[in-house]
Amino acid sequence: MLMLSLSLGLVALNHTRLAIVGFLVAVVVFPIALQFPNESFLQVEVGLLAATSAGAIAQGVLLRIEFARHRAAGRMSSLA
Repeated sequence: MLMLSLSLGLVALNHTRLAIVGFLVAVVVFPIALQFPNESFLQVEVGLLAATSAGAIAQGVLLRIEFARHRAAGRMSSLA
């Protein structure tokens, strides 16, 4: 849910192409995270946690960068 909210923030700033970056990061991280624990249920839990965390961090960083660019360019109100 957090990653979806952050991607919608990027869409609101007219950066729909950047909105998929976090999801792509999550798709890449998930199989990597599956390699570590031995138990199947734990593998899926760790994979899901790692993928959603990495995706949300990527989306948050991109949103912060794009928000700062919009403010610097004067395309955001001073209240935001």
